[in-house]
Amino acid sequence: MKSRHIVGIILVILGTIFLLDELNIFYFGDIFRTYWPLLIILYGVGILFDKTKSKLFGAIVVLFGVIVQLSKLDYLDKGIMNYFLPSLLILIGINLIFESEKNKKKIIEIDFDKADFEKNITEDNFITHTALFSGLDLYITNDDFMGAKLNAIFGGIKLDLMNINPKRNIIVIDSNAIFGSIDVKIPSDWNVKVEGTPLFGEFSNKQKRTYVEGAPTVVFRGLALFGEIKID
Repeated sequence: MKSRHIVGIILVILGTIFLLDELNIFYFGDIFRTYWPLLIILYGVGILFDKTKSKLFGAIVVLFGVIVQLSKLDYLDKGIMNYFLPSLLILIGINLIFESEKNKKKIIEIDFDKADFEKNITEDNFITHTALFSGLDLYITNDDFMGAKLNAIFGGIKLDLMNINPKRNIIVIDSNAIFGSIDVKIPSDWNVKVEGTPLFGEFSNKQKRTYVEGAPTVVFRGLALFGEIKID
């Protein structure tokens, strides 16, 4: 089920509640004022089951809804953000530890060379890396490159795809920029499709692109949380 379907269901529920209230069939005022955060939780659950959306974003929405609901029920004695921000860090950490690596032919953990710490040239067809309070430049040389899993947390990653002639029609870049930035450089005649979710962040395409028949398509997925994912 797509998240827009969940939004539709929420609107139907809200409309029904308000209509029954206006018809004096049932009084929902106090109930709604107390339990409206359940709608946020429902929306987040919908995102979790939407294959086109970031699971991390869905989990964050559910987390926020749960904390707001607990606050409305007077289970919390401090402000919402006092609980949300530490819980968010825990959630991001869990995501990094247990994130799924399904349907990937090759997973490469990038090692650093002391003589070339910030510049890594790789011939691997799939890369995965997390930049935590650090920066990293990646240069891809494999024409069979299939994609990447990148996490920039309070750090930055630059990925250069300018020097390959892709054998594949689709390249998937799964990226999470959390208080950080990810910059992907691709040729101007490639197609770009953005399926990621910005949350107090941004997916930015620096070039005006028109669809090119038969050209490689780079699909961007993931989450920009107080961060930026740039496409140059």
